[in-house]
Amino acid sequence: MEQEIGPAVLDNPELGPLVRRAAKLLAKQAEGTLLPARARWDLGQDERNRPVVRVEVSDETGSVNASFSPVELSDEAKARDELIWLWGDMLQVRSDRLMDQLLLSVLAEGETLTIGDTRIKVVKVGPGQVKLGIETGPG
Repeated sequence: MEQEIGPAVLDNPELGPLVRRAAKLLAKQAEGTLLPARARWDLGQDERNRPVVRVEVSDETGSVNASFSPVELSDEAKARDELIWLWGDMLQVRSDRLMDQLLLSVLAEGETLTIGDTRIKVVKVGPGQVKLGIETGPG
């Protein structure tokens, strides 16, 4: 996993070491994945102007983000758990996008695929543009 840690974070004597550790924890979650992902860590502020670390994880299918207070990052077990959730969110985005691409590649415009009570149909939304329409319930 490619990771970029902003200079404001790296230069911060409290946050720099915590973010480097968190970046290693996140990289461990991403080990062995087929599509490469990137993470960008930056310093920000919460609604009360307290410092937080913002991380955005992205790949060619989309992105997810989270914010961590210094207290959350200092608790290694909590940070690891939150990063596992964040990586899971990234995998969900990836799965959704890849499934859409797969279905669009096998279904022609107007065709419907039925799985149980779910119907997936390719719908034209503009010139040369289609999307998946999903309906659930008895058909």
